Amino acid sequence: MTTRAFSVAEDPSAPDLPPAVIIRSCLENAQLLALGGATEAARRQCAETIIPWQLWISRDPALLQLAVNSLLHARGFEMVRRLLAACRGGRVRFNLIDSDLPPSDSGIAATVERDGSTTYTIFNSVFSGPSRVRLIEALSRRLTTGLTTPVAKRAAAHLQTVRQEAASS
Repeated sequence: MTTRAFSVAEDPSAPDLPPAVIIRSCLENAQLLALGGATEAARRQCAETIIPWQLWISRDPALLQLAVNSLLHARGFEMVRRLLAACRGGRVRFNLIDSDLPPSDSGIAATVERDGSTTYTIFNSVFSGPSRVRLIEALSRRLTTGLTTPVAKRAAAHLQTVRQEAASS
């Protein structure tokens, strides 16, 4: 059985909704797919949402955190790495350990490397444990809190220029 992700953006009968509502709906759906075990469909839903809306997501801290959270639930570590690199310019790596014995209570350990990147070691038990939603949400908050977003700053500067030009016309 294949799982098809629902996308508000694909529904021609959907009312005109603000982009943030569409993005949130699609990412929340992806998270539900991942929690239900359909991680491949969840990753596909995340990609179909994040790629066309990346600039919008980078400007909204809550949407960025939701995108990272949904990707982590879907085990889309490469996409998280790329999204964070695009939004903040930093490097993050993930190392998934196929073990049920985490070294700490959380099952997630962070190491800052010599090159300035951060490697997160995540034990497989994090994705199946009873507190997985809480742990992954905490990690997504940690990954997105205090980000400097060069993409968002450039977009805001461009928008300000457009508004000034429109006002002077």
